Amino acid sequence: METLPVLISLLLASAFPMAGVITIKPNRVSPGEARYLLELGYAGWVAPALFLLVALAVIAGMVTGSRGRTSGAHLGGEHNATQLRRRRVPLLLWAITLTVLPWIMVTLAAGRAAALGELGGIARFTPGAGTVLTMLAAVAAWHELNRTARSHRIVGVLLVTVVIVVAILLVSGAWDSLAYVVEYRVRAERFWREARRHWMLAGTAVAVASGIGVPAGMVAFRYPRIRQSILGITSTIQTVPSLAMFGLLIAPLAALSRAMPQLRALGIAGVGTTPALIALTLYALLPVVRNTLTALAFVPLDVRESGRAMGMQRRQQFWIVEVPLALPIVLRGVHTAAVQAVGNTTVAALIGAGGFGWFIFQGLGQAADDLVVLGVIPIVAMAVIVDRFFLVLHKTVDWRTRT
Repeated sequence: METLPVLISLLLASAFPMAGVITIKPNRVSPGEARYLLELGYAGWVAPALFLLVALAVIAGMVTGSRGRTSGAHLGGEHNATQLRRRRVPLLLWAITLTVLPWIMVTLAAGRAAALGELGGIARFTPGAGTVLTMLAAVAAWHELNRTARSHRIVGVLLVTVVIVVAILLVSGAWDSLAYVVEYRVRAERFWREARRHWMLAGTAVAVASGIGVPAGMVAFRYPRIRQSILGITSTIQTVPSLAMFGLLIAPLAALSRAMPQLRALGIAGVGTTPALIALTLYALLPVVRNTLTALAFVPLDVRESGRAMGMQRRQQFWIVEVPLALPIVLRGVHTAAVQAVGNTTVAALIGAGGFGWFIFQGLGQAADDLVVLGVIPIVAMAVIVDRFFLVLHKTVDWRTRT
């Protein structure tokens, strides 16, 4: 087990007792005032004590693991596997502690502030610097644990743990004064409207890009003369900055809608959904086209020869043999395009297309960090959900391909 990520995690977590647990803000634009862990009295000593105990266990596990590697270098793989499992146990405990304990302390600090009358009305709290650093420490710990375990189940455990803890705190009402919850309550209807719009824009763009990109990749594979032209066009589109792409589409679409009122009646205009969908679709083309071409190009030659030996025609060989073998790699291109589309859709709010970017740009314009975070959190959650969905889909397709 490499020690650097673990040492980084220990170093970041050590700031939790000394840095702020929460920040009390009288309104959305105030910088606020920090509240520290040791101000919680007896409860404030629990977190440092647990951190210290688990940190000592992690250090002991690292030392024991290093000695085990030295003394057991001449032994078989079973001994090394046992040593690795022993090192994972304290690291897993450390990662779970960093994931759960800080949020409990945040809740206790918020409860104390509420009891003292510091919260209520438009007053709210946000996680303090110490809590943010501990979150980064948790990410480092989970990353190292995932690397040593070589399994995505570790990440699944993290996500489930975080979701359960956050859900319990939200349902219990302990976070009613959390700044992002306060902002959400004010804009709940707008939040869900923009959520539907964000999903619609990203999903439609990926679906259209897949419908265009997969056939384009097939054409590029079948006809080498135009292969470089297809790849060159899609690569050039990818290099254009998103704001520039939206700007390039506004003028011609606006002129088209003025010249043809029928299109304007259908909702086609220089700003809004139409240029956003066009730009997002264009950005999603490259990974789909490139992966389709790569997948078909790397179908083993002996497989093609076997198909010809069985008397298959070229079209039969393509659809019955080559396409099923290429499907997993093609799906990975769609995976990349989908995750990128979730992020790119954020910028579409600048041209009136909506989505969670609306909250981000409104918050930036009003110098309201809480509103920015209200837009950022669901975008990150959407990207993770899309990524996990495609990972499950990959496993299903790979299993069906093997069988």
